Amino acid sequence: MNKKHKSTLRIASMLVASLLVSTGSFAESKISHITDSNNDSIGSYSSNNYKYETKDMFVTWSSNNDVNVQIYTNFAGRSGTSTFGTSKIGYGDLLIGTNPIFDSNNELSNATNWNYAFLLDTDDRYGSARNTNPTSDTAGFLIDYTSGRQFTNWKEKNTVKDWHGVDGNPPRGDEIVTSAYYNGSQHVYDQGTWKVANSSSGMSTSKHLSFSFNIGSLGLSDPSQLAFRWAMTCANDIIQGVAYAPGGNNQVPEPAALALILSGLAGLGFVRRRRTTTEQLEA
Repeated sequence: MNKKHKSTLRIASMLVASLLVSTGSFAESKISHITDSNNDSIGSYSSNNYKYETKDMFVTWSSNNDVNVQIYTNFAGRSGTSTFGTSKIGYGDLLIGTNPIFDSNNELSNATNWNYAFLLDTDDRYGSARNTNPTSDTAGFLIDYTSGRQFTNWKEKNTVKDWHGVDGNPPRGDEIVTSAYYNGSQHVYDQGTWKVANSSSGMSTSKHLSFSFNIGSLGLSDPSQLAFRWAMTCANDIIQGVAYAPGGNNQVPEPAALALILSGLAGLGFVRRRRTTTEQLEA
């Protein structure tokens, strides 16, 4: 093979490799950063911070469908320390939607259907262990709202008013904050873990909640994005947004990417055929 053919083959190989990388074929994980407005929580300012202020959500989505969601909130470590209406305030469930709906400002709309959830055992929502041993993993359950088979005596989605018996001021009684009480009858897709973390993750310096689970058991057909929503049971602050799979939100659209990769492969084939023909003529 002469130098010209070697150069052409090398360029074609680099083209295919770069296309595969750009389309996420070699991606191992993607981190999506979802932000919430600062100082927008309900509640009085005390102890140099807003007790319920929720600041950031980081979603790390790996190519093997492992998902870790970190929620940076001043409420981390404070479950069960305050009362709203008729009961103590605890951690809400992590709600998950497979079909995000956006408003005119391209923000995630409240009309989004939350058809899955990472469910916390109710006993752990207020357990003292969440405050005294914040780095220990506690079981959580990935469930769905859609089949109708997983709940017996409880509503599929519980609101602020379901938990605390009041609407609050400003009214927020209809805000969905959890799925339902876990009694073993739910259809569980995956058992994951959650915890309260005090140390910095390198992405923020405040306390945070960490939820870890695998979405592969949901049987979703190659999802490229998921919506996430979290709030404490009083909904004094809510954070929600969309996270993307590895290669999502910055990749070449599927049909175009496939065409580009095929073009690169065709280029490799052409070079190989030309090399063979040249060698035969020179023989």
